[in-house]
Amino acid sequence: IEKGYEMPTPEDANWDWFISAFHDAKVAMRFAEEYNVGGLQDMEDDWGFVLPPKGPKAANYSVYFSDNVAVIPSSYDKETANKIAFAYNLWTEPTPGYDDPEAWKDNYYTKFRDERAVDETLTLMYDTAIENNDSVGMVYGTSYGDFAWDTYALVATPAEKIEQMQSVWQALIDDANK
Repeated sequence: IEKGYEMPTPEDANWDWFISAFHDAKVAMRFAEEYNVGGLQDMEDDWGFVLPPKGPKAANYSVYFSDNVAVIPSSYDKETANKIAFAYNLWTEPTPGYDDPEAWKDNYYTKFRDERAVDETLTLMYDTAIENNDSVGMVYGTSYGDFAWDTYALVATPAEKIEQMQSVWQALIDDANK
């Protein structure tokens, strides 16, 4: 940010100005989740999909997953809840001996212009990367904005922001765990 590697926000721009800036070839790179590739299909320039570099001490890449969370209401007794969970797993997980372990790729090939994005980048994400799951949305009252906006705008360092919000988030987590 401070070294000028990022395009400054244009005056009077919408919050999502960076999406069209990448689409229209005004910037060279955009960080985004995989589902954003749908908005790139009509892009004139070619584009790819890669993982950010890992640090010098890292053994594996680190990836972020934000899946839909499924819960079983606590009104069910343990036996019924276990049956529901078993049926849900049969429905959502591959059945050994019946599913091709590479079948997950089929849906992605139609979304990317370069098969390497699927065969290399997405495979790396699914098979060897360290998974970071998004649990923030599971605690009412927490928001990435609590941390991100001030640190990204250079109003506070990450350490300062964590110090500032730690007790607030801890209270929200404690309340959620009651």
